[in-house]
Amino acid sequence: MPPKITVCIVTYNQGEMLREAISSVINQTYRDMKIVVLDDASTDCTPEIAASFGDPRLVYIRHERNIGALNNWNYAIDCAGTEYVNVFHGDDRMFPWMIEKLVGVLENNPTVGMAASGPVFFMGSEQIPAKRKITAGKHFKALGFVEENLKRTNYTITAPSITIRKKKFDDLGIRFRTDIGPAADTYFLLEANALGIEIFATKEPLHEYRLHKASWTNKSGFDKWFDSLRKVEDLVQRVLPGADMSTWRRKYAKWLLGNTFTISNPSDVTRQRRLTDKRGWRLSDEDFLEALLSSQKEIEAGYSLKAVKELLQNLFYENNWFFSDDAFNNSALRNILRESVKQIGTGQKTFRDYRKLRADMTSSGLKIPLHREINWFMKYVPIKKHVFFGCIMSLME
Repeated sequence: MPPKITVCIVTYNQGEMLREAISSVINQTYRDMKIVVLDDASTDCTPEIAASFGDPRLVYIRHERNIGALNNWNYAIDCAGTEYVNVFHGDDRMFPWMIEKLVGVLENNPTVGMAASGPVFFMGSEQIPAKRKITAGKHFKALGFVEENLKRTNYTITAPSITIRKKKFDDLGIRFRTDIGPAADTYFLLEANALGIEIFATKEPLHEYRLHKASWTNKSGFDKWFDSLRKVEDLVQRVLPGADMSTWRRKYAKWLLGNTFTISNPSDVTRQRRLTDKRGWRLSDEDFLEALLSSQKEIEAGYSLKAVKELLQNLFYENNWFFSDDAFNNSALRNILRESVKQIGTGQKTFRDYRKLRADMTSSGLKIPLHREINWFMKYVPIKKHVFFGCIMSLME
């Protein structure tokens, strides 16, 4: 009897990240599965990494030429001979019970065609402590997920968790559209739900989504993302004519402008904002400022916060935009200083690094409420009480 599910790990030149991905799949609590590594003609050590695992469930397939990420994802669905399929990414990691949870959803809900979850985001090889929460999820009937996507401003599902009942997708001919671009996974979800596929989204995250410069998200750039998201918007408007798109547009405008802005070339963001405005994805100046500062969670080498503020002031002045000192300070605190505290908690930064950044912020005229810092340290940094109070006292000096 064949296994219930095939987990296909799609990869291209992901090196040691792939090793972490394969390990996370092999160590799943659910054992009745086939594991296929689909290598899109990598030129690195991918074959050696795949061969280093002695698990008899694992099969390695290498394409003779590079067919592109979306074609590789579709190949994964096509080649699976099992009832369920998960297309996992070679730079991410599963929590140990992800497959058990999602297969359980599909087994217990025969009308559901897709089960998935949101992510925990991480950078580098940071280790995220997995906290198992046995919670219910949300069951979306036809068009229910499309409607939800219009209202929400955060990620409810990300691609590496998507686990499908293959026959339902085969019957409807649903695959990842190769003409859509980097938002093809979002399009895939919405199109499937619009065509009647019921979706179950778990409340707890079941996988870890890695943020890194070589990812498709970062490499695609503003123009490709903008064109791709416009196609997603057109799909939503076709299946829900007359729907209020205001929250959707604000969400994606903030995400797009915040993720494609680079401090070394700020002038290009003027063109980008005009394009999003023309499409109707209008942001207030304050939202726009927050989007830009969210991209500066780690101030780039050679730039102080004061220099960032001056650069943005010039950019806004040249375009008749405006932000107040208070708006800048609040956004900087949320998007830069808080992230720095988080990085202390994960070992990416030290308290000395934090004090240096804090001093730069203070010299820029930023007033930092001590109670906010205390809350951040209590929430994100697992340190002993006497060390914690020592840190707080040093901040008060």
